[in-house]
Amino acid sequence: MIGLGYGIAALVGLPLFGDGGHYFVMVAMDGAPLISQGRVGAALLQVPALLAWRLTDDLLLLRHAFAFGYVLIPWLSLCACWWLVRARAPWLLLFALLSLLALQINFSAVSELLASLALAWPLALALWCHPDRDGTWAYGLVLAPLLVLLHPLGFLVAWVLALSALAVAYRGSAHRALRWLAAWFGLAGLVRLGWTLVGSTSYERGRLQPESATHYLLPDSSAQLALLALVALLGLLLMLGLWRARSPAVRRWLAPVLLGLGWFLPLLALLIGAEFLVGTGVKLKAALSVVLGLGLLVLASLACWLEPGPTWAAPGVPPAMAVRGALPARALTGLIAAVSAAILILVLARAGAWWTATRALINLTIDTEATCLRYAANTPYGLQWPWMVIIDDWVVPLNALVFRADPALGPIALLVGGDGCEGIAATGMVHFNSWLARPFADLDARFGPLRHPPGP
Repeated sequence: MIGLGYGIAALVGLPLFGDGGHYFVMVAMDGAPLISQGRVGAALLQVPALLAWRLTDDLLLLRHAFAFGYVLIPWLSLCACWWLVRARAPWLLLFALLSLLALQINFSAVSELLASLALAWPLALALWCHPDRDGTWAYGLVLAPLLVLLHPLGFLVAWVLALSALAVAYRGSAHRALRWLAAWFGLAGLVRLGWTLVGSTSYERGRLQPESATHYLLPDSSAQLALLALVALLGLLLMLGLWRARSPAVRRWLAPVLLGLGWFLPLLALLIGAEFLVGTGVKLKAALSVVLGLGLLVLASLACWLEPGPTWAAPGVPPAMAVRGALPARALTGLIAAVSAAILILVLARAGAWWTATRALINLTIDTEATCLRYAANTPYGLQWPWMVIIDDWVVPLNALVFRADPALGPIALLVGGDGCEGIAATGMVHFNSWLARPFADLDARFGPLRHPPGP
């Protein structure tokens, strides 16, 4: 069900929101990975698009390869989490689902920080459910350096995984070797922290300014803030309830309370989705959701650590099964359904809002008689409608090249920022903004046919 939603989001090109549009246009033009802000690990996330670039010149197929390459990360992460916990501790899947739900208020699909968190969840659960498997070790050895390369805040994810591995090592004497894996992640976190302190860019340092930090941290909608608060409450109640699973009092209230609160999630998702469709609360990334996702990862580990079950002395012993009495299968299934429904609603709402805006953008560049449209705060008029907020940002001139009418219908007009239209004929260069310019001939060859601006 969630996979279907992500598939639809990829087909309509939702991963091209914001920075994603810039990433895709550069990959489509150059056939090389775009490394932004020194985040070298992002090249791995662009491999599907790079492979497609070598196999086809079809722009739509290339866009689909790029989009599916990014949406597969959270979906495959969730599938891996389910596979790891399905037999031993299915209730752990709830923590991963709640984390994924919290991240649905973010429109960025190319965020290396979100990818880091998605990649961390399977290892966090494998450490508790399959600490003796070679695959757990192999994945951990690969993931630690990848976290170093992905994002300046990757040290936080690395240190949470280090603490989880250390907790498993001391929870069961048979898994003491995991201390070395904990040390590996601890070292990776130190390296990433050092790199962040020494090599941060001006853009990244700008996020430390109070006003910028507040904007970066908080969502733009009260409904989104309420959703994050409810997710946090459910995570805490789940952890505390499972910890005290043998208490008769807990057995009486845990399942009905979790289910009662859980079914408010789809209702909030419907409200937030309606806001998205009219251009409210649309934001590249609200870092508070990432903090919450990381906190849920910690809560999942705490639930396993505190769980009063059988000994961990023997290899392969799962987290305690006593929780099944406190959270029976019917309640667990209902809660998983509620969280999954909320995720699907938000994925489809974001995809629907994006599809609406891209259709209007297509009409904007084909219906005009102009050869080049000036993009500014209040122009062109077609971008001023509330439902165009989702696409009306600095990257919209690039997305206008990608989301274009069928070439058989004729050439489209360029959409260029500032006074960029005026010098195209004289210089042959299209200046989208102060730092991004490309030859008109190259753009016409890749995204054309384009209308040729008249000479001076």
